[in-house]
Amino acid sequence: ELVDEDADASRAAEMRLSSEELSKALATLEPRYRDALELRYCENRSYTEMSDILEVPVGTVSTLIHRAKRALRQALPETLL
Repeated sequence: ELVDEDADASRAAEMRLSSEELSKALATLEPRYRDALELRYCENRSYTEMSDILEVPVGTVSTLIHRAKRALRQALPETLL
């Protein structure tokens, strides 16, 4: 199988978000969704740790992360998806 490395590099560059674009998209999220994403992906917290911090069941943490990702995708410009 032939791999077009230039095409792969081009696609990767297209998918990169600037910190400004990401910040704008995150700012549109409900605080509970933004908090969940920050705990998980910025602070590398486990779902159990997040459950303790947010004072919600672990199942709720999972739901928050899922909904936060969906909301973030919707908030991003379509050209980046």
